[in-house]
Amino acid sequence: MATSIEKQAKAVINSKTVFNHENKKGGYSSAKTLPGNFKPLQSIRSAKESILALTKIAKDLGVERIKHITPDVANKYLDAKRDNFASQKALDRDRKALSIALQLEIPRLKAISDQVLTTRAYSKEQISHITNAMTERNSLSVKIAHNAGLRAHELLTIRRLDEGQKTDTRTWTDDRFKGRSGEVYIVIGKGGLAREVLLSKDLALELEARRFETPKTKADRGVNYLQRYDIGGGNALSASFTRASQRALTFSHGLHGVRHKYAQERLDEIKLRLNVSHDDARDIVAQELGHFRGDITEVYLR
Repeated sequence: MATSIEKQAKAVINSKTVFNHENKKGGYSSAKTLPGNFKPLQSIRSAKESILALTKIAKDLGVERIKHITPDVANKYLDAKRDNFASQKALDRDRKALSIALQLEIPRLKAISDQVLTTRAYSKEQISHITNAMTERNSLSVKIAHNAGLRAHELLTIRRLDEGQKTDTRTWTDDRFKGRSGEVYIVIGKGGLAREVLLSKDLALELEARRFETPKTKADRGVNYLQRYDIGGGNALSASFTRASQRALTFSHGLHGVRHKYAQERLDEIKLRLNVSHDDARDIVAQELGHFRGDITEVYLR
């Protein structure tokens, strides 16, 4: 007997795809126009796969009603699945199911396991060329992302240390940021993890000069963020970075390549200053990056 979640998933997918009536043979008929720019599911198999995928996602998330899955929850679920080395096929399947359920086109994620095993990190000189090709506002964001190892959306969440605190359900090493000086800020990363990040004093001064008098709401990938500084972030910054990189260098590794550079620089610094093993240094960097997983850090170190 189908569970409540399975019935909900079936109803959601059937009501929002071209296959909205089940016939006596267990197939689907009676086409229905989809909202927005969604591409119709072109086969019974695709509809069934989406139903199974949405059922599993809801169970993984522990929700009682599929309508409780928000865009923020969906994006974090896909990000976590990507970080756990899900295949491209699995990511695409789950993204499709969630997009249909939310009536929101969720951006495609590229699977780590399917990526070419070459470095995505930029050199300092390359980052300089790219930032010189950007507006002052977005250039500052890229410099901050490089200096602190931030993701694009985390730039939208940055706040002073007295405006938040790091997640207290994690055990944080005291070796974070050793060998560097500056000002500590708080950002919110994947899964709602709040962590401390360190900015150089010069960048902190530039950041504070762009502080809003009153925080403003900024929407990114269907999620609303309370932004305290007038800097670029999220998908808009990622797109701007890609265009600037192509103009300046004729290619782009994406804004995440700046985060890769941070990981590589910090690993070398920590090994040199703390005289620790590669694995210990890698685990410290993992905490600074906000994912607590050394194997993920290894991907950044290529």
